[in-house]
Amino acid sequence: MNLSEVFSGIATKMLADFRQIHAQIQHTGIRGREREDVLRIFLERYVPSKYGIATGEIVDDRLAVSKECDLIVFDHLNCPYLYSTQGVRVFPSEPVYCVIEVKSKLGPKTFRQALENIRHVRNLNRDNGVIGAVVFAYESSIGRGTIFETAEYLGNIANEYNPIEIPDLICVLDSGNIWIHGNNDNPYDMPEDPSDRRMLAIEPTETSNLLLFFDQLLKLLNSRETYQPALAGYMKQPGKHDIEIGLATMIDLF
Repeated sequence: MNLSEVFSGIATKMLADFRQIHAQIQHTGIRGREREDVLRIFLERYVPSKYGIATGEIVDDRLAVSKECDLIVFDHLNCPYLYSTQGVRVFPSEPVYCVIEVKSKLGPKTFRQALENIRHVRNLNRDNGVIGAVVFAYESSIGRGTIFETAEYLGNIANEYNPIEIPDLICVLDSGNIWIHGNNDNPYDMPEDPSDRRMLAIEPTETSNLLLFFDQLLKLLNSRETYQPALAGYMKQPGKHDIEIGLATMIDLF
């Protein structure tokens, strides 16, 4: 089996589905959900079952809330939901591996929107490290759309932001990947210090771009630690420091 050919075929279908959605659906909200679903379906089929994929918000134990995240990758085995409907869930911060911002075309406006959403996620309180962040786009609207032009332009924008707000991985499906990693020779390194990073643009020649993205995403997920939270920390009322459970009495059973 040629794995690169397999993933190239998947990427071709994903791009065709995206372009069909973009051409036929006019409502921006519906179009946005449909483009997210194209990536979500791929991830649900191919990531290990311990990872769950959903749309929603993330809350920390100080009751700070993220903005709505396009896709949240969470610990499927150990994550209790704080709120759940058919379409949207609210997650405690501790069992979340990473968030993925999904864009049709990656350009200055959409990149800044992604950074703003990532800022809210990265500022959430938790003691198991920052939540991973990914930006995924189907196409680039910068210059001729090459990954090198895109990386250079986005790098200039990223310099305006706090290093903690910069994503770990950027994928433009039709052109290449941008890896953000530490100052060493290992492109797969995910340093703990977000300020010690630089951008590396990758334009695949013989390997599927989607396969490279998927491989790096799995490495990012594996670099993050999660655990099941104690929900008592989420029972506090806004503006109060103590948990008010109510009246209680001890009854002897024997």
